[in-house]
Amino acid sequence: MDANQIEQKALRELQRGNTDKAAEFYYQLVKLNPRDKRVRSKLADLYVKVGRNKDADRQFRQLVKAYRHEGNHRAAIAILQRLEELNPKDPEIISALAATYFSAGFKKEATPYFEKTYAMNIRGDVAKAIEAGEMILRLRPDDMDFRLKLAEALIKQKMIGKGLTYYRQAIDEYRHKGKMEEMGRLAKRALELRPDQTDLLRAAAEACLSVNDVPTALKHLQVAYANERENVEVVDLLAQAFEQGDDPKKAIPILAELARLSEEQHKPELWLDALERSKGLGRAGLDADIARAGMAVQDARFRFHELPEAQPTDEKVLRPCVRAEVMSR
Repeated sequence: MDANQIEQKALRELQRGNTDKAAEFYYQLVKLNPRDKRVRSKLADLYVKVGRNKDADRQFRQLVKAYRHEGNHRAAIAILQRLEELNPKDPEIISALAATYFSAGFKKEATPYFEKTYAMNIRGDVAKAIEAGEMILRLRPDDMDFRLKLAEALIKQKMIGKGLTYYRQAIDEYRHKGKMEEMGRLAKRALELRPDQTDLLRAAAEACLSVNDVPTALKHLQVAYANERENVEVVDLLAQAFEQGDDPKKAIPILAELARLSEEQHKPELWLDALERSKGLGRAGLDADIARAGMAVQDARFRFHELPEAQPTDEKVLRPCVRAEVMSR
């Protein structure tokens, strides 16, 4: 008996209302040609009608596998939606829907499924939860609340390093937005986990200086300076702390160190700034050094902005150049 004859028998059984018998014939057809997605889909539908949900589930999963292998994401989504109806709490199906929606370009539809995947797996398959969480941040890069939620979840799972990565991203974002209070709060929390990390100590000190809490800032900066004595950002903040203190002249030797390091590390604008701040505090004999630093600043700007070879050639290149110039100023 060929496939056509078997299907005719199946259709006759359906006309008689014998769904179970029709399903048996469609099962024979699937056995004859496992790659026939139309027949497999019909079989899965019949299984649903007669309440054989586990059998329907197996057939639907085979269809999803076949459609995804072909790159037919839309068809795979349609079958996955049927699977979700049968198994609304199956994390594998929810995860597959998220990934398939994303692959099909339906990012808005993918997001709630990534969120469900994250929630379903965060206390079990943590690796899968992290993967989903990172996709959520990829789709919603400005969602600071979720970034911090993911960081806290990772820390609870003893994945401190990964959690701190997200804390650091949030700290940088708060710094760029000028939200110093939030940055300080987050840096303080991060320091409870890694009290000797220079970048976290620096962030905490910045936040303290923004509210004139010089003693606490100095406490953080002394540890950071002991860690990295040639870190110009730390030395600069240390100088600022003394400048904001009761005796600003205590900043003069720190500024001298900052000027030396900035010159050695080819940071001419910071070099010039350190010298001018020292002069403002009353240190004499800096005019020649200030002139040298000023020439270095002009030379750097000439090389990076004024040479014809350095000019942006189109609008795509122009945009980051303009941003860099604004940030530099």
